[in-house]
Amino acid sequence: MEAKPTWTSSGRNLSNMCLSTMPARSVVISNSVLHLAGDAAPFESMLLGFRRVLKRGGLCFCRLGSTIGIESQVERIQERRYKSPDGSERYLVGRDQSPNDWAANWPTRNRIPSQPS
Repeated sequence: MEAKPTWTSSGRNLSNMCLSTMPARSVVISNSVLHLAGDAAPFESMLLGFRRVLKRGGLCFCRLGSTIGIESQVERIQERRYKSPDGSERYLVGRDQSPNDWAANWPTRNRIPSQPS
């Protein structure tokens, strides 16, 4: 899923553009976008897109929707697709997934240490 750019800043430090055309960046911020994935394939595609454009030693920050804390308020439609309390459908991650599951193809230096349960 590729979003069309809706704006770019007049400066050169901030931009909003499609991952497929984005040049390398030192920082990639994904703020509440990953839940738009229809299933695992576009979700993983977006993560791999972040990896592709992230410069070595760069920072990738992802804010994403999850079922954590609202398990009783969401209805599973299929796999990781849920109907939210507001009626919208979203791709949500959960406690059963590790960030390392999403980053399986990322270099080891980018992996998040596992947290004890």
